[in-house]
Amino acid sequence: MDEKYPVEKEVSGIEATLGVSFAKKPNSRFFVTFGLIVLVVFFGGFALWSTLAPIESAAIASGKVVVTGNRRTIQHLEGGIVQRINVRDGENVHKGQLLISLENTQSQAAFKLTQGELYRLMSIEARLSSERDNAKSITFDEKLEQAANTDPKVKALMNSQETIFKTNQASFLGNISILEQQIIQLQEQIKGAQSQLKSTIRQYNLIQEEVAAVKELAEKRLIEKPKLLELQRSAARLQGIRGETVSKIAVLNQKIGETKTKIHTMKADRLKEILSQLRESHQRIADLMKKEIIEGDVLKRTEIRSPQNGTIVDMKVHTIGGVIKSGEPLMDIVPEEQLVIDARISPMDIDIVHKGLIAKVDLIAFKTRNTPTLEGKVISVSADSFTDETTGELYYKAKIELDESQLSNLSKAQELYPGMPVQVMVITDNRTLFSYLTTPVIDSFGRAFREQ
Repeated sequence: MDEKYPVEKEVSGIEATLGVSFAKKPNSRFFVTFGLIVLVVFFGGFALWSTLAPIESAAIASGKVVVTGNRRTIQHLEGGIVQRINVRDGENVHKGQLLISLENTQSQAAFKLTQGELYRLMSIEARLSSERDNAKSITFDEKLEQAANTDPKVKALMNSQETIFKTNQASFLGNISILEQQIIQLQEQIKGAQSQLKSTIRQYNLIQEEVAAVKELAEKRLIEKPKLLELQRSAARLQGIRGETVSKIAVLNQKIGETKTKIHTMKADRLKEILSQLRESHQRIADLMKKEIIEGDVLKRTEIRSPQNGTIVDMKVHTIGGVIKSGEPLMDIVPEEQLVIDARISPMDIDIVHKGLIAKVDLIAFKTRNTPTLEGKVISVSADSFTDETTGELYYKAKIELDESQLSNLSKAQELYPGMPVQVMVITDNRTLFSYLTTPVIDSFGRAFREQ
């Protein structure tokens, strides 16, 4: 029996299995060999690829395009009458741009009235403070100085208080000067009385010496006694004058003291009155400042301005002269801020989706095949689940930040808008096909061996 080669044995086995004979056809051995090689290469390559080539594992989620700053509804606190409409639906606006002007006659009148009274009291307070400090001129508040540069009425208030300051100062200083002059006059009278007292004392001392000499002569009867009595009467008269002069000096000193007390009382009463007026003006100014802020805010709100850059949508005000109710929505502004994807993650995938994962976003709103898949990154995942009010389905919120460099790949016709639907694939793992096929089997074996 002839010994066959291994390939011939395999061919014989295949012939027996399939019930055919390759020996009848010419060159059949070549084709069989080639086919076997192809099968080996194919299955071997497939096995190698399944164990080495990675396949991305992803959590699929639906979502939509949103902006990081939410859509803002423009409302007015007090309401009012529309005076001017400066924008229209779909118009792009910038932060601070005037949108709608309301009638401001009443609010402006109330604000001006309060501000005028405030400026008046501030000018009075400045005068009182200068009078309290005995200053030579008034130092006005910087706010008043600035207002006076543009408002003649404020300048007139300041001039009026300067006039009152000078008048009060002149009157007060004049009264003080009169009393001080009286003190000077009393002091001069005291000087005169003191000189008179000294003279009287000298005369009295001389007469006393003369009385002693005459008395000695009278005792010796060298002169008549009436001469002695006359000298004694003169001495007594001088002593009386001295007493009157001393008393007069005391009265004059008392008057000086009373006048000084009067000056002190005048200054104290004036200061007391000034401080009382200052306290009153302080309180009224504080109240008016609060009122000015409130009324100024009301006046400022008659000009409705955009709080942010964005686009006007859903505008509801179209009539000049129309009435806006308090708190009534006027329009919405969609902000021009960074676009992100708001995705709904299934509770089944929440254990594998977390912050930092890469996500691929398909723009399903565009039907063209040329729409690229955008890449982004998960920047947040909600800590708790939410319920869809329509379907009752549970989901977790995930925000995905798009890569700015990839947005440039979109054409003008593929511009992103808030609210646009998308499909998100959050890449959770890279595994091989072999791992996909064997993991369930391995897990089943693991559970089976753990069962009791």
